[in-house]
Amino acid sequence: KLELKPEYLSAHAEYRNDFPGRPELNFTDRLVRSHFYKNHSDDDYPADDAIFKTIDKISIINHVVCSKDKECAGLDTNKLLHEKDIVGYFPLHETSKLRSFKLDASTAFS
Repeated sequence: KLELKPEYLSAHAEYRNDFPGRPELNFTDRLVRSHFYKNHSDDDYPADDAIFKTIDKISIINHVVCSKDKECAGLDTNKLLHEKDIVGYFPLHETSKLRSFKLDASTAFS
């Protein structure tokens, strides 16, 4: 899925690759459309050899935290949120996203 830059959010068009132009026309028919779209780094996407998609990783983490199955935590996150024992619950696995929170381990459980 491609995301448009904010200034083009009202535009609706399918993605088209840039056209380099034809040599016989001295490349005067060149069309560059790539600047309309937001660029993403490789960190935004899983590796080609990844076994699980991000949604699969989130589901697995959520299952381990919430399930009462053997070797799972069995936490009732809704109750913990309601009673204000925790302020949020985000079962993230993507390293770049986790780093963006800049969590301090010394205050995580205070």
